[in-house]
Amino acid sequence: GFTSVEAKILLEGDQTQLVNAKNTAAQAVAAEANYIAAHSNLTQSELLTDPQYTLLHAQSQQAQATVANIQASIDTINQEINAQGQSSANLFKVLDAPAIPYVPVSRTKDYLIGGGVGLAVALLAFVLYVIISSRRDRTIHSPLDLQQLIALPIVMQIPQLNDTSVLLLVESVQQGSA
Repeated sequence: GFTSVEAKILLEGDQTQLVNAKNTAAQAVAAEANYIAAHSNLTQSELLTDPQYTLLHAQSQQAQATVANIQASIDTINQEINAQGQSSANLFKVLDAPAIPYVPVSRTKDYLIGGGVGLAVALLAFVLYVIISSRRDRTIHSPLDLQQLIALPIVMQIPQLNDTSVLLLVESVQQGSA
């Protein structure tokens, strides 16, 4: 329905052009006939060599060709309108039939791509976490680490003590400073 409405609108424009072209063609033919009547003493061969007549004759032929072209366009549009409503095959044509896969390829690809991207992001986050954790680690593991932090010499290293010994040592240090 939509295409037939559009075609009718196109036809209306062509029909107004046809009326204008017919009027122009009639005026050109009349001008040529008036020139021939005004110069009735000239023969056909003399008329063909006359530049004014040649111009008038070319204008009338061009106007008639324009009328014929517009009429052919109108006829073509009318044929398309008439042929359009007869079957649905005229509206759409299948150029390439779709190939139906046996396995849903798009979802499989999406899952693989999504899994790969997720794995890459997780690995990158883990590597960044390990790098940041190792950089932020300020614990002292050896006497060399302690000497790098403070400028005082190391006099003594306490061996591994149990928790109660460490608590007693801390309490004695606190009582001595108070």
